[in-house]
This record gives sequence, structure tokens and C-alpha cells, in this order.
Amino acid sequence: MSGLFKEPYPLLGRGKAAPIQRNLEKSPYYWWWAYLKRNEQYLDCCERKGAGKLAKLYKDFGDVRSDDFKAWWGGKLQKGRYLFGEAQLDFPKFMELKSREQWIDEWHTEKVKVVLFCTDHKKSHLLKKFEKLLDKHIDSKVGRQSKISDSTSRYPLSNYYEVNNLKKGLAVYDAVMTNRALPKDQQLSMWKIGENLKTIAPNANPPRDLLSADHYQSLTTDDSKTRARKKELYQKALREGRIETKQVAAARHNVMTATVSRLFNEAQAIVENTAFGRFPDKNKSS
Repeated sequence: MSGLFKEPYPLLGRGKAAPIQRNLEKSPYYWWWAYLKRNEQYLDCCERKGAGKLAKLYKDFGDVRSDDFKAWWGGKLQKGRYLFGEAQLDFPKFMELKSREQWIDEWHTEKVKVVLFCTDHKKSHLLKKFEKLLDKHIDSKVGRQSKISDSTSRYPLSNYYEVNNLKKGLAVYDAVMTNRALPKDQQLSMWKIGENLKTIAPNANPPRDLLSADHYQSLTTDDSKTRARKKELYQKALREGRIETKQVAAARHNVMTATVSRLFNEAQAIVENTAFGRFPDKNKSS
């Protein structure tokens, strides 16, 4: 089946057994489905059984409200192959032409190469020549854009992707949208959402601040010897990064807020653009 798809396809497992989630998440096509499930316009179209301005998209993608990806992808309609499968070539991948008549005019030089070589040469010499030729015409196409731009599927990927980023972005999107649905007095700040997710790496090396004035105040209730000892322990812990001052905490929160906000905005744009048949498109739709 791998030849049918430009990118890794989801492994569904055998028979009626539920697929292993981590195997599904390795495929960008699974994430396309997952992001489309968050598009309110498309869900409304599903609710109305395909009526509305997204009717054409619905005709292709169908109802995505169920959580059963396996049934959607590989059911009777074979959505995965229909949407993302590549057009199959009409010629053999490798053959020897024994006459001019075997050449078919529909073959074009972008996909088919004809090689002439003399059999008098040593095999090792020819192999080196073939290797250079293959490097020129195949390896040069291995890249972010070439893998996408030459797709013949009905719905090619619109941009390069990393499945880990798609997973992280959708987790942030779900967390922020869930948070927004809460009463105002229960909503969390963006940095707190990021910390709760555990999937966003915190600032590994926060700046270490000096002992602040408020910490000095907390030491004045003890005798001088105790205060000196506490101060020594505190400064040691501070140097080792085991104590975070208000200034450092504020800086860390700012970094986390910016990170969560960026991931959410990107995921939100991707969700919105699924309604236009594009994925993963981070550009805001106009």
C-alpha cells in the first residue's frame, strides 16, 4: 500500500482490532482528519448532512464526527485512498526497451528516463555511472517542497510537516478552547495551560537572580546566626537553580505564554484552513 501514498499512511492493524494510537499518529493523514474534526463550520455541515457552503468538501471527506478513524479511513468508501492516494503510473517501473515501437508517447521525461550504455564496459564502471545518474534524477527531488509539489492526489499536503508539532499544536488548541469555555473565574492563564500540558519544554536554563529584598525580610525574625545560615543555604540553592525568584518566574511565564500563544494561533489557522481542503496551512484565512 505504501506506493499509493506520498507520505506515511496510518497503520490500522488487522481485522476488527482497534488500531494502536501511536501508529495512527505517525501519519499526517490522521492529523488532517483530527484537525478537520475541530472545524466548527465543517461539523455544522456534517450536522446538516452535507448541506451548506462546504457541501463539496463534505462530498469528499464525509462525516468526521465519529472518533472511529479506522472506519472513516478504510471503510466501504475507502476515504483514505480516495482522498490522498496517488495516481498510479501506466508504465512499468523498470523494463528493457528492445525496439523503438515499445516507447509510448504518453511517457514524459520527468517521470521516465531512457538510458543507453555499451555492454562492453565493465560492470563496476557502469554501476558507478548509474549511481551518478540516479543521484541526479532521484536524490535531487528529496526535499520538503518536492515531496509535496509533485503529488497527484486529490488532496495533497500544502506544506511540510512534523507529526510531533502537529500533535503538540492540537493538544494546545484543545486545552485553550476547553479553558475558554470555563467561567471567567476558573480560566487559567496561557502559561499555566502550557505547564499543565507537560508537552511544552520549559526554559531549561532560566536566568539566576540575586537574593531579592523580600527574601531578606523573611530572614529578619531570626537571630543573626540563624539568619546568616539561612541566607547561605538560600544563596546556594539559588546558584543551583533550585529556587526561583519572582523576576525569574515572571520571565519564565512570559516565555511560556508566548510559546502557547504561538502554538495555538498556528493550530487555529490549520483548523480553519481544513475547510478549504488545505493542510497543514498555518496562514490565516482571509
